Amino acid sequence: EQHQKALEVFKTIADRDDALGQQAAYYLGISALNSKDLNAAMAAFDFARKADFDPEIKEEASYNYIKVQIEQNNSELAISTLRDYVNSYPSGKYIDEANELMSDMLFETNDYEKAIAYIEGLSRTTAKIDEAYQNLCYHQGVIEYNAESFDKAIGYFDKAIKRPVDKKITQEAKFWKAEAAFASD
Repeated sequence: EQHQKALEVFKTIADRDDALGQQAAYYLGISALNSKDLNAAMAAFDFARKADFDPEIKEEASYNYIKVQIEQNNSELAISTLRDYVNSYPSGKYIDEANELMSDMLFETNDYEKAIAYIEGLSRTTAKIDEAYQNLCYHQGVIEYNAESFDKAIGYFDKAIKRPVDKKITQEAKFWKAEAAFASD
């Protein structure tokens, strides 16, 4: 628990271009996180994730790098790095968490169509992702309804109804689907 001491020791070897340097960079990142130095953590994880000596450390550093970006509210870079993680580790240790983070990040950017397409492209989902998908489809349906694109709205409401995770959203989607159908006639 002596993170400051650990920081000093790891700094001396974390820039080596070998397995020890990669591990030192990873643990430097962990120590920096525990010391609340997000910039140092991000730099250390970035170094460790780019080295190819230890695949396990590389994946751990990649995931922690993403989490630091999210904590720093760097959404654009986090989404890009999440995509890289998902492509590099399709059956990785954190794949479900990464997909959940991606759906959350895309929802926060209000690019519902992109988030919906991303989730529809997943080979497997979690309960959290299914909930996000239903919510995204419902909200995109409302956007389409307000734009008087009633057929598109009905399609999104149907998607929200097909994954009935949240009963309230399911009921709202059914109501607005009926309204859209009535308005399109």
